[in-house]
Amino acid sequence: MKKMTQWIGLFFALFLFSSTLEAQAAAFDPEEGYRDLGIRFYEDRKPDEGFYMNAAARYILETVKEPSMGSTYGEWSVMDLLRGMYTGYDYVQYIPPTYFTQYKSRIDKYVKGVNCQLDASKSTEWSRLSLTMTSLGYPLSNINGCNFIDQLSQSYAFSYRQGINGPIWELIAMDTGDYNFLAKPSVYTAGDINTKGRLIDYILDHETEAGGWTLFGTEADPDITGMALQALAPYYLSESRYTATKATKSYTEFKNTSSAVF
Repeated sequence: MKKMTQWIGLFFALFLFSSTLEAQAAAFDPEEGYRDLGIRFYEDRKPDEGFYMNAAARYILETVKEPSMGSTYGEWSVMDLLRGMYTGYDYVQYIPPTYFTQYKSRIDKYVKGVNCQLDASKSTEWSRLSLTMTSLGYPLSNINGCNFIDQLSQSYAFSYRQGINGPIWELIAMDTGDYNFLAKPSVYTAGDINTKGRLIDYILDHETEAGGWTLFGTEADPDITGMALQALAPYYLSESRYTATKATKSYTEFKNTSSAVF
């Protein structure tokens, strides 16, 4: 994993920055930009991060009033609100009491309507919804009769049909709920059963020559690199966990490839 030390530093810097300034544009200066928001703050004090989190959450609530299956007006919005609830900031009181339960009802209707087949090419449809269902406390083995774990276990080849996005998000989704792939899914082709080790191998094998990952081309980008690091992170400090995946690279190779240390 060439130059992984630099990429890890970049990833965590971006993570901390985006977590604090989630509601703002990239060029916004939190030290002085608040003076131009058209809002007067008490004694002209600089607002803390809670102000921006409240503003972002209120925007989601006003824009996505009835979340349903989908990337833009569905899972990411629901997960953003769920994550923010842990902070205890003021916006929590504005979330309608049935916001999440009605979302789950819409999901139940949707998955039944498509007969559990969310997409023919994109495994990220299952992964994204898996993350939300896990966040809401619903078991992935039964989402209105649909077994998402079984679906994702059936084909390793399906995981990368859309590119590296697929393996990355399958690994994140499964590890978020501490789920394991099934050794004998209901439908599978011999030699194609999915495993965490195969997903890890795919991610590691698609690192760019200069280090990092990308969805297209040969130059790494922070977005895909951050996702890849998030997927691999649970195995970095646990040799036993990594070994249990049966990834082909040794734990030493995983942590130390070429001249860099992961």
